[in-house]
Amino acid sequence: MESDISRQLNSSLSEIVANNQGYSAAHALLVSWAEADDDGIAEEVKLVRSLFEQQFGFNVSEYLIPTEDPVLSLSEMLCGICRSSRREGNANGLLIFYYAGHGDVHPDGKAIWAAKSRGEPTLIWNRVHPSLDHWKGDVLMILDCCFALTVFRGITPETFEILAACGVKEMTPRAGERSFTTRFVKVLSSQLAAKGSTTIEDVWNALIRLKGNDSVHQTPIRALFGGKQSIELKPLTPGSNAALPLRDSRPLALLALTVSISSPLDHVVMRRFQTWVRTHLPKDISSITVDQVFLQTEQIQAWMHESRRAELHAAIARDLRTRGQKESVLLQPSLFDANLPKVKIDELDPSMAKVALADLQEWNAQVYQAILRNLLLSPSFFSSETAQELSQDPKAGPIGLAESAKLRLLNEKLAGTFDYSTISALPFNSVTQIKDFRQYAVGKYRNDLVILESRLYGEGGQEKETVVAQVKKLSRLLREVSHPMFHIAPYVGYIDQPSRHRFGLLFTVPGHVASINNAKAPFITLKDAYKNEKVMSLNVRANIALRLARALSSLHAVGWLHKSIRSENIIFIQAQRQQEEEGTEDMGPSGRSAGAVPTFDFSRPHLFGFDISRSGADMSNATREFRPSNQPYTHPARWGRPTETFSMLHDAYALGVVLLEVGCWRPATHFDPSRKGFADVNNEHSVRERLVLAADTELRHRAGDRFSAAVQTCLTDELEEVAKRVDDPSAFHRAFAANVIDQLARCLASF
Repeated sequence: MESDISRQLNSSLSEIVANNQGYSAAHALLVSWAEADDDGIAEEVKLVRSLFEQQFGFNVSEYLIPTEDPVLSLSEMLCGICRSSRREGNANGLLIFYYAGHGDVHPDGKAIWAAKSRGEPTLIWNRVHPSLDHWKGDVLMILDCCFALTVFRGITPETFEILAACGVKEMTPRAGERSFTTRFVKVLSSQLAAKGSTTIEDVWNALIRLKGNDSVHQTPIRALFGGKQSIELKPLTPGSNAALPLRDSRPLALLALTVSISSPLDHVVMRRFQTWVRTHLPKDISSITVDQVFLQTEQIQAWMHESRRAELHAAIARDLRTRGQKESVLLQPSLFDANLPKVKIDELDPSMAKVALADLQEWNAQVYQAILRNLLLSPSFFSSETAQELSQDPKAGPIGLAESAKLRLLNEKLAGTFDYSTISALPFNSVTQIKDFRQYAVGKYRNDLVILESRLYGEGGQEKETVVAQVKKLSRLLREVSHPMFHIAPYVGYIDQPSRHRFGLLFTVPGHVASINNAKAPFITLKDAYKNEKVMSLNVRANIALRLARALSSLHAVGWLHKSIRSENIIFIQAQRQQEEEGTEDMGPSGRSAGAVPTFDFSRPHLFGFDISRSGADMSNATREFRPSNQPYTHPARWGRPTETFSMLHDAYALGVVLLEVGCWRPATHFDPSRKGFADVNNEHSVRERLVLAADTELRHRAGDRFSAAVQTCLTDELEEVAKRVDDPSAFHRAFAANVIDQLARCLASF
């Protein structure tokens, strides 16, 4: 939702700024009659032509309306100008339509233009007016005729502005020193010389002042339709019809603003914002970009206000206070019943906009996790009925609560008898250009680039029938995941590759179109990043750690055990811009583009490795773990033949090992003092002791006390007691949040 709003705002703001910077083209059409009875009109047309052509650099055309078929002839002339402008690609042009001649009004109110004061030829302007609809840009009509303002009948392009010699039932002087055209040319020339540019509103005000001095017979009239600002006239570049740039396209200064909005950011508020920018935008502004739209506070508050459950609100408040949070929080007091502690809104220092936004995001994440924990895990609040209601609550959708409730219900359903007949593999030929990169492959599915995660069967492994049931169950879960809090790439489906004895789970590569034309993978695993990215800032490492911890907590809240958290199952996507620029470059001997160093988005990790992931309600399959490369991530109780059913505790242990790696920026196998990657270690407890020691020493040195404390919570027995609370699954979730997530959040906030 935030990204959609951001795109809409940026699109409209770009257009506003472009219009504000001047026109890409300007064309002045000077219209009079071929058989006019006022000899002075021709001279005045010359004055206007000289003004727009010599002083402004506009394209100028003169057109004499013929006596035969005047409506058709003038319409064709206007349409020809519009077609020519479109062919030249002018999307932001100005059309100036100047008319000098006689004017009258038809009995039905329509404007009549005439060559003579009496009799023919005449035309009804309203029949010509629709031709202006074809002009892409603004229209300025300058009318020196009687009954001038009768021309407008509600057809508006972008901005449609009229400057008329007189009103509906008024007469204007004939051509000469006291005519409207003569005064208009003098005023506009004078203002251009004084200011370099002017607006039609300023010209009109100056003409009004002349009227006050009895210099003109009638009061000029100005009318603005379809826009918010008067049209600005300024010279174009000599010799071309492009706007004169005020300066180099590179900005001379950047100004970052944080706009706080007190109302829900709906279409009405967006229109008000656009109107505000359009009306008051200084001419010095060359671009405006909405970098981020942050709506979660509004969405959380809207849902809590709608729920009106005092006991839930109280539980959330207690939950947050017991985790050491400040009493001053960013939840509106009206969301709580009167008997609950009042909470106030912090005053935020405007000079600390980024810090304030980070604080707001952090607080929202904590509140959201507290809501999730109490609603989906606490026996006091969770039931299938309440989860069902939550999954259908429209206000719970934008913040991910509806999706979480649906996943929680689905996990329970999948643990029992479930009909998998409706879940089938995608056609194998629907995925093309499959290329393997170690444990993952890349392919093309329709117009998307996809990552294939393999699930092997047969050839000494599990039977295909057993594996297909697991894959279908996992596929059913992954289909429901879309919220970014899970850090799971969008899931497409799965394919069966019998020749390779594997199923392939397909995930789209976010933000990329299908382009498999080089030897590089469009991603990097965390394990490979340790080797390829020699230096990684502590700020980035802490952010990766916090996001992974929150992702695992979100999975656990919906009853989902990952069971395979390792650095090789965490992926970062290549920056999209770089992938587009690389195209079909020649490959060097290493498989990389010659001279190119790939860059990846390390701000957002993606969880993979779903080959043995399952619902928390499923019975553990007691998988033995003897692989040396995986053993460092394996809880001691799960080594060899497992002595415990897999639980959230074991996922947390594996996460702790990954967090230790991230904090020190090297793989877990490097913490073996024998430098053999724990390959010769047969005592699971000695591996654990070595990792805990590394967290207490090297990690503390490299990343600080809080980071070290969070990792040690995962690796030691600190969480084991609450993990045994089968009567209250929220106890483990709460302890994990307080001792792991909060510590990492404080660590990140301290930078």
